[in-house]
Parts: sequence; C-alpha cells; structure tokens
Amino acid sequence: MNQTTRPDFDVAVVGGSCAGLFAAEHLARQGMSVCLLERKSAIGSPVRTWIVTDRLREFLGELPSDAVVHKTGVIKMLAGDAVASVPLTPPDLIVDRTELLAYLQRRADAAGVQIRLGSDLRDVRSDAGGFRLEIAERAEGTRHITARHLVGA
Repeated sequence: MNQTTRPDFDVAVVGGSCAGLFAAEHLARQGMSVCLLERKSAIGSPVRTWIVTDRLREFLGELPSDAVVHKTGVIKMLAGDAVASVPLTPPDLIVDRTELLAYLQRRADAAGVQIRLGSDLRDVRSDAGGFRLEIAERAEGTRHITARHLVGA
C-alpha cells in the first residue's frame, strides 16, 4: 500500500478481547471504518468469571444483568498468619466473561465494526501509507487487507 492507495479500513484491530472490542467500537463511533480480526471462531470462550471494579460502568454504562453474576463488598488479604479485610465501596463486580464479551461484541456490531472470526494474522508489512495484513481465514483461505492504522489488543 502506498500513500495514494486507499486502504480497505481506517483501522484494523487484532484480537477480540474486551480491549479489542472496546477499542474497535469507539473508533467506529468516531467515524472510522474498522475491521476486527479474531483467531477463534467464536468470541467469549471459555466460560469464567472476573472480579472487576464497579468503575467498569463508567466506561460501558449499565451492564446487562446476565453479565454481573455477583457483587462483593469485601476483599480478604492473607499473608502468613496475618489476615486483613478491606471493605469495598462500592462493591466490586463479579462478571461472567463470556456474557461481557457477547455484550461488547453486540456494541461493536451496532457501531459498524466488521468482525471477522476465524481470522489468523500471519504477517504484517508497513509502509508510509499504513499496513498490509496477511490473514488466514478458515472460510476463505489466505487473503490480504490494508489499514491506515493497526491496534493489537
């Protein structure tokens, strides 16, 4: 790709994690064309929970009820024979990672992000005009896309 060639996308995001989906959504909402590449054929597996601060809501707004499985108002710290309990105000959230990722994927879809599952990044080349990515897609074989910017998440 050179400076006179229009790239396929303004931004390519590699990785369908929470960070990748969140970044892709926000870039798309700023008017950029965004492609998100995820190696796995589905976002969100395996099922597990995370303990996160309630401040997550500052970034995502109200979370779906099925994503928040519990709240904890105290954290216990153990060091040898010493035990300390620290109250958490507001309580930390225990979230279902799979549900949170599904929620973020719906938000990215709604923002216009092109999500390509089963896309394994094989090579990246850069030049003055951006990046050329070689990806192996399970459904279509090896192909190339170009993007002005690249985010690894």
